[in-house]
Order: sequence, then structure tokens, then C-alpha cells
Amino acid sequence: MKSKIILIVALLGALAHSAAAQTFTEEHEIVCGDTVYIGNLAHPTWAIANIEERPNFGHAILLGDFVPANLLQYTSPYGYAGTDTVVISCARATQITCDTGIYIFTMSCPENIQPIYTQALRCNDSVRIDGLSGWSLPEIVAGPDHGEARLEFPGTDAVYLHYRPEPGFEGLDFVRVALSGAIGNDTALYIFQVYCDFSTATDEVASEAKWLLYPNPTEGILYVSTQEPLHELGVWDAQGRAMRVPMSAQGEGYQLQLDKLPAGLYILWCRTDEGVKWRRFVKK
Repeated sequence: MKSKIILIVALLGALAHSAAAQTFTEEHEIVCGDTVYIGNLAHPTWAIANIEERPNFGHAILLGDFVPANLLQYTSPYGYAGTDTVVISCARATQITCDTGIYIFTMSCPENIQPIYTQALRCNDSVRIDGLSGWSLPEIVAGPDHGEARLEFPGTDAVYLHYRPEPGFEGLDFVRVALSGAIGNDTALYIFQVYCDFSTATDEVASEAKWLLYPNPTEGILYVSTQEPLHELGVWDAQGRAMRVPMSAQGEGYQLQLDKLPAGLYILWCRTDEGVKWRRFVKK
């Protein structure tokens, strides 16, 4: 009889915890290249914070040595003016709540460099990026600060950028490449997000090259650009409920009208030849 009572109490506690879960949004204005810290996350010994969605442009980690990590460190990339988002589960928590935090960072920058390419990789690893052309006379003009980079010319028109971070480095690094011999507007910025723990968001990073959501966060319209056929497309809210969203074909992807959705975190899922995939987005 005693074990049944304990089981019922545990179930009621779990239901109360689930029912009390909420999603909140915090907005922060910072200057590109700066690092900000947000503390008092999670709840000691009860609810542990976790990064559910890493930023698209910057770098985010949770800090904590001898206790569960409860401090968010976000570093914004130099040369990027725009918004970036970090999603953290149990950002605000008590013994009966575990609220998901959507942290939106709006960056201003005196030098907004375009285009910008981001690449996530593990620490102590390296990456080789193609897409550069020998006809543009590429040249590394700045960076990296925490590793080494070089241009590789394999003997054809193709040019590769090879980057390797310093051993044990975790953080944000960048390389500026001048094109056509110019250093002004003809500059491409390569941002490298180096993580020593890649336990989250691995599938999203691997599939990011095949389909892209923008703008994210969005105020009403979301574009889905894809390099693979989508057989089915849908939107869920944070509780897993299907949302009615008008969609229309737009070039190589789709345009979603989100005006009638309340602000919050949503999940876009699609069925492809490789199976079901999903990405998170934020409606402001």
C-alpha cells in the first residue's frame, strides 16, 4: 500500500511539473564581438539547465564547475549586425516548474560584413570549406585569433579554406577573406563555432546545409529554403500541438504565414527521402 501511495505522489508531481512548464522570451541588445553573461539559470540540485538550440551565428555555453551549470555565456561574432537566438530548457526552474528560455540577442555593428558563413566543429578537429573561386583572387586578410587558417589551391579553379583551432580551444573564431584583391566591400567572413561538447544539436548542424529557415526569429513570414524534396511539412507548438499555418511554394522552398500565431517557440518538421527532420524557430 505504501509503494502505491509513493507512486501516485510521484505521478502527481510529474504531472504538476509538466503542466506548470512555460516558455518565456528575453531580449538583449549588444555590440558585435562582445560577450554577455546571464546567470541564475535552473534550480540547484533539482532542475538542470541545458542548451536545446545553439545560436546560428554566435557561440553559447553553460558554465559551472562543481555544481550544475547555471550561467549562460554568449559571444557574438564581429562583423555581424542582426539577431541570434539561444534556447535553454529549465532556464527558470523551481521544484515544480521547468521553464524554457528563448534568449534573443540583437547586435549592432559599425562594420556589417557580407556575406557571412558559419561552420560548427569540435575542438581539436579541423574543417575544409569549398565554394571559393580562384578567379576572385581570394586572400586571408584577418584572423584567426585562436587557430590557424590557410587557403588551398588544388590546381583547378576551386579554392578551399582550411581551418584548425588551437588544441583545447572552445569558443568563437573567425577568418576574413578578401576577394578580387579588395579589402572593402568584397570581403567574406567565415565564423567558426568550436564546441568541445557536441552532445546537442548535432543532427541540426549536419542537416543545416540542406535546408534553411529565415528570418529566425520572425515577426510574421518564415521562408524555408531546401536542397532536397519535401514530401510533407508542418508546424508544432512547444507542447507538440499541430498549428494551422498557410503555406505556399516560393522558389526552391516554401513561404509560411505566421501572423496569427502567438509569440513563442515552434518546431517546423518535414518528411524527406531521408526521413523526418525538424528545426526550431521563434515567432516574435
